[in-house]
Amino acid sequence: MATPPPVKKKPPSEDKDEPGLVPSELDDLTHAEMLMLYGEVSRAILFAKSIQWRTVASTLLVYLALICLARVFPLQLGLIRAMILGVCLIGPVALMMLIVYQMWQYNEIRRRKKIEALLSSFFRDIVGAKPSLESDVHRYLILTAMAGALAVGTAGTVYALAVVLNSQF
Repeated sequence: MATPPPVKKKPPSEDKDEPGLVPSELDDLTHAEMLMLYGEVSRAILFAKSIQWRTVASTLLVYLALICLARVFPLQLGLIRAMILGVCLIGPVALMMLIVYQMWQYNEIRRRKKIEALLSSFFRDIVGAKPSLESDVHRYLILTAMAGALAVGTAGTVYALAVVLNSQF
């Protein structure tokens, strides 16, 4: 049985479907700096996102603690009203912090795009595999889910505290 002849691959410059490598025009030291900055920016984005989730989780845990405190211990009328007021203040502040962290991520993403433009064409092709619009939609859907969790938590906590208030007085 004869083996088929080896298939010759065209160099990337001759293949019309796949563009060739366009290397970075940066010198080695600047290229290393850009890669280091790219890593730092990527870590900052992940850090900001983790702080967003921690903000949501800690706010909801505070709400749960307030509900438990109000149900377990007989509290004075003024203290329960103060708790309700506190919940009504904590929710919007937590939402504001989510938005601040989202803006921080947006600024870091802009910095990362500037760095990407300085690197090789293969790097840009790999990074650009997911469309920017799709990434933006995903980011804002997650932010909306976080804001929704805070809104439901705030409303639920106010309701639970109002039930305790009405049952005790």
